[in-house]
Amino acid sequence: MSKSKLSGHTKLDRATLKKLFGDLPVVEGKRDLHIQLSPSDLRKAGKSPHNCVFAQACKRLWKSKGVMIYSTTAYIDLLDKNGDRKLTRFMISKPMAKVIQKFDNDGEVPEVGVVLRAPSPSQTVRWRVRHKRRWRADPTNAHIEAMNERARRKRRKAGKVPAVRHFKAAVFRGGTGKVRSTGLV
Repeated sequence: MSKSKLSGHTKLDRATLKKLFGDLPVVEGKRDLHIQLSPSDLRKAGKSPHNCVFAQACKRLWKSKGVMIYSTTAYIDLLDKNGDRKLTRFMISKPMAKVIQKFDNDGEVPEVGVVLRAPSPSQTVRWRVRHKRRWRADPTNAHIEAMNERARRKRRKAGKVPAVRHFKAAVFRGGTGKVRSTGLV
């Protein structure tokens, strides 16, 4: 598993993933994954991310050797079309997050089907890393001006009157260094 594939995650997550899955490559899920829970999953389940009721269901349904279910992200060891094992990353849907919270609080979960969502383009690790690098590398905030210009062109093309609101960067200084945020003005 190369560092660049997981550079959007914390060191703890990288270390945990490497410890559990070894050197499996991490890939983004391409399609949603449906999970059907059963009573046997609940009997075997614990409250850790690799042993929860959803992890047990994934192990049962896809014969996964390892599964990690966090509150917003799931990593599942799945086979690709060539039969190679890959660590596939999915996003947790809101209904599933509610079921996870209920399981963590009460230890009970209804027999329901839940969905692991394929990450949207802006939720992929690659996009987040590129976005973060671009944000740090651009001290003039030219990308914000480019966003404003694209929005103006789009409104003109649609025949709408340009809006008064636009993006502007605000720079704040704290005790630890420079913090930048964008917002509507």
